[in-house]
Amino acid sequence: SGQPAPEVLACSSVTGDGIESMLDVLLKAHATSKESGRFETRRKEQMLHWFHQEVQDQLLDAVKRNPTLAKLISESEAAVAHGTIAPSTAAGLIVEKFIS
Repeated sequence: SGQPAPEVLACSSVTGDGIESMLDVLLKAHATSKESGRFETRRKEQMLHWFHQEVQDQLLDAVKRNPTLAKLISESEAAVAHGTIAPSTAAGLIVEKFIS
């Protein structure tokens, strides 16, 4: 992955021991990540992941709000659980019905 091994530190929120050194290590790691471009690359990856997840969530919500499709989902879940239809086939049928 190209990342250095994590540094193991001990600290105590009760006594405060090690907090300053922990902060130093975190700030150094953050700066290194920024300087190498890894921070921005990772942030872009996260944003794309969040975007795709949001599209999926909103589409599924829209499907579930449709009474006909909600019934089809319920029936498909049972069929998939019983092994009478493949998950990809059941999903395809729901998507086709949603689009049409």
